[in-house]
Amino acid sequence: MALQAVRLGDTVSDPVGIVDYGSVRPARGPVAVQTYRLQFVRPLQITRSNPRPAAPARSSRAVRVVSFNAYNYFTSFPDGSAAGWPRHPCLPSDRRSDCRGARSQEQFERQTAKLVRALAELDADVFVLQEMQRNGGASVRHLAAALNRHVGELRYAARNPPEAGTGTDAIEVALIYRLVSLDPVGPALSDSDPVHHRAPVAQTFRTTAGFSFTIVGVHFKSKLCEGAGPSDVDAGDGQGCYADRRERQAGALLRFVAGLVPRTPGGSVLALGDFNAYACERALERLRMAELRDALPLDQRAANYSHVHDARAGTLDHGFASATLADRIVAAQHWHINADEPALLDYRHPAPGTDEEAGPWRSSDHDPLVVDVRNSPSPASGTSLGLPVPRCDTAAAANERGRTPSMLGAFHR
Repeated sequence: MALQAVRLGDTVSDPVGIVDYGSVRPARGPVAVQTYRLQFVRPLQITRSNPRPAAPARSSRAVRVVSFNAYNYFTSFPDGSAAGWPRHPCLPSDRRSDCRGARSQEQFERQTAKLVRALAELDADVFVLQEMQRNGGASVRHLAAALNRHVGELRYAARNPPEAGTGTDAIEVALIYRLVSLDPVGPALSDSDPVHHRAPVAQTFRTTAGFSFTIVGVHFKSKLCEGAGPSDVDAGDGQGCYADRRERQAGALLRFVAGLVPRTPGGSVLALGDFNAYACERALERLRMAELRDALPLDQRAANYSHVHDARAGTLDHGFASATLADRIVAAQHWHINADEPALLDYRHPAPGTDEEAGPWRSSDHDPLVVDVRNSPSPASGTSLGLPVPRCDTAAAANERGRTPSMLGAFHR
């Protein structure tokens, strides 16, 4: 029987160990750090309290939209080589630090295998991908081709990037869609507001049933403090750095969506992606105040985590829908294949000699967000989430970190 990694949320009974302090080399980076370490002196009795979940079941009468952070999917490597030809420079300056993804062909093949397995099991009609190398669409075309090889047919196609571009960062938002079920309507569009360095990307689709809707892929500014000016430093309120920037990005997104609604038959628009904001931060509250509806129930924040930072879980990946599209949402959830898994399983590390390599586990550091939308030319009677426009209470306002993981989970992170 193949071994399986310990997941966040698994439990251990009666551990006995020694806590010491010394030099520890972290999973990422070459520099050792001085820190505490727990060394167990007898085998651990581990209970699989958080078993790996199967992919969410889908209805044949629904359109499935998935947001997936691709964990810096770069076809160009820091040593000047690439997964394909010609090699595209890592923007903006092709320095080694601009090549954020795999460091070698071997790492890239592991990364692709994990992503493809996850995408295939999700079985989506549209994939909204973040952290794709900005290289004229070469990276997303490479991933779509690998996905088609995995499923054994020409099932998916990458959407061409917008003519107006996708921003100024090294990474971009990109789309892959299912050929047999969706027809793109018009070209892809992007929001050129300079507040975005990774521009939101929009595409209208029409299903074979005649339902039209617009997807907006989003990737807001991260919480990392590098380069933060006086207005962007961490205010200590749980929102991290660049909270004001993300709030301004939310305002720009609202203007972009407002222009898309009248261009979309029925006004059905769904904006989703990595907002780099927890559920009750100001940026997301601004979207709710403008009557965009959460795809995920706000009162279920503890179950809707998508990312773990410093051993604390919270939701960074969200969906926001116009009223007409919100009434069509029949299911929405995160598939917990990444946040609960140890970082040592990701593509940057050699295979641990188990079956972990072939699976979707730790294919990213974010869990994918899965949204199923009723597919019909007009709203129909039947079950839908029909989520109201909720408000965050002040006690939960900014520092929303859904679960506190077990000590074991924190140790393995």
